Amino acid sequence: MQNPESRNEDEDILNRYRALLSYLPAKHYGLADGSLPAEKGACHPNRARLFIIIKGKRRMRFANRGQTIEKEFNEGDFLFCSTNAWHQIAMSECSLFSLIFDPAGTLLTWKSDIDRDFNLNWAFMKPNGLAINGCLQAINHSLSNQKNILNPLISALLHLMVEEIKNQMDSHSKSFTLFQAIRYYLNENYYSKLSRESVANNFKMHPNHLSRIFKEFSDTTFSKCLNELRLEKSIGLLKDNNEVYSIKEISEQCGFDNSNYFCKVFKKKYGLSPGKMKGK
Repeated sequence: MQNPESRNEDEDILNRYRALLSYLPAKHYGLADGSLPAEKGACHPNRARLFIIIKGKRRMRFANRGQTIEKEFNEGDFLFCSTNAWHQIAMSECSLFSLIFDPAGTLLTWKSDIDRDFNLNWAFMKPNGLAINGCLQAINHSLSNQKNILNPLISALLHLMVEEIKNQMDSHSKSFTLFQAIRYYLNENYYSKLSRESVANNFKMHPNHLSRIFKEFSDTTFSKCLNELRLEKSIGLLKDNNEVYSIKEISEQCGFDNSNYFCKVFKKKYGLSPGKMKGK
């Protein structure tokens, strides 16, 4: 049984989510389809995602139908990124909501540049159901066929997830939900300057509590988990962009401050240097 504090937090999440439905249908939106290679420094998590501006404004760059677009999004506007799409933040002075769709589940994030109390992360811990996956497929199909039906599809997607959120709250512990949310957060922000302290602060917890959560639900530490993730991301850049970026640039894009350290841990894990991997 949930304690009162946990139940109140769950209700806050559900109320926040329901409030999003009032922004639909959106007056303006953007579609990122991954039709061009990712720009240097762009976010490219290989997952479908949806951003809705709650307050303020954000300017983002993305590719759509073979063109690079820079667009300003204001309150109520949204950007949908297909699985293979990238996006780049040019300017941000806003509070926004995002959905990141992973095969293992979905991450809900409320993030703000202007109000720290607005920040919140919450993750699903099970694969998306047939209805949600079907909705995502329909959205991707509408992008490729240039059909102007994105608003009703996004609305359907958000309504479908209300019940998913309620069911998830009833079936899993708060600690495991938090662990999954942190893992998703790392996957989305691995290229940033992250530390145990900064991530703990983002989730409004003590760093020692974050360490205890990793010890309870995984066989690794926070630092090792972050390094493993960054190394995995570097493989894709080394193989797909071997003539575009230097080893130093790739290490920086994956969040490593020191390229020598990157080369050292890379060779220790994979048995060869990043330079040799780059040539493969």
